[in-house]
Amino acid sequence: MRKAAASFVLMMLLLGAQAHAKNVIVTRETDVASMSNSKTMTQKKGKFEKTYVVEGDTITRTTLRDLQTNQITNDNTAYKITMLPNLLGKNSAVANKFIQAMAPKTSADSQDVIMIDKQSVYVIKTKGTDVSITTEKRIK
Repeated sequence: MRKAAASFVLMMLLLGAQAHAKNVIVTRETDVASMSNSKTMTQKKGKFEKTYVVEGDTITRTTLRDLQTNQITNDNTAYKITMLPNLLGKNSAVANKFIQAMAPKTSADSQDVIMIDKQSVYVIKTKGTDVSITTEKRIK
């Protein structure tokens, strides 16, 4: 019984430390695909480098740097983590592959979702019939 209690306390301490760990992710957009009013999908080359901070149950995009002008824009878009790899189960086809998070809705028909894996970040934005999917390569 005492051994089980000690294991539980150790596990909680480790989880607490992990929950408060702060990770910085830096990405470069590789391409942006978008579709407006359910018409033809267009694709263009990405132009931003982005910095995200993962802390606790939140992913915050903190800066955007325009790669052409080198202009840096501060940002504070916060995404709430909704799915972690270990919640998917060992038998899941995507187990231990990605983290998913959602930004608060800005309107009834909009949604921003971010998915992060070891090599890439994908940002999916929808508003009404408009959709954009941004693919970003992790550089840090």
